[in-house]
Amino acid sequence: TEPGGVAKFGKTYTWTDGLSVTVSAPAPYTPSQYAAGVTKGVPNVVVGITIVNKTKAPFDPVLFHVTAQSGNEEAKKIFDTNVGTTPTTKVLPGREVTFKMAFSAPAPNDMVLEVTPSFDHDSVIYTS
Repeated sequence: TEPGGVAKFGKTYTWTDGLSVTVSAPAPYTPSQYAAGVTKGVPNVVVGITIVNKTKAPFDPVLFHVTAQSGNEEAKKIFDTNVGTTPTTKVLPGREVTFKMAFSAPAPNDMVLEVTPSFDHDSVIYTS
């Protein structure tokens, strides 16, 4: 566990109850023609997120929340095929789930993501 609720992209942050989240470094993303949330003329990035449940109870990801800042602006979330929605099935103890989130990012090399797994877990900030 890293102190202060801060982790580097690609590293895992673990809460005291055993829940952990890993966020991959932002990578270039090409949205489909049906994507929502794309800002014309702005670069797009995607991250992979993995939730690992090593707690003693099922983890409900329904309140899992991700926001991003790119440069000095809020990055707009992209909703696309298999991208942009969080899982809704409870993660049983000992199991994990992986999903992708994408953003229109004015400064794709200057990204900060804030992840809040639930009301019971403080948020963690992921940076380069």
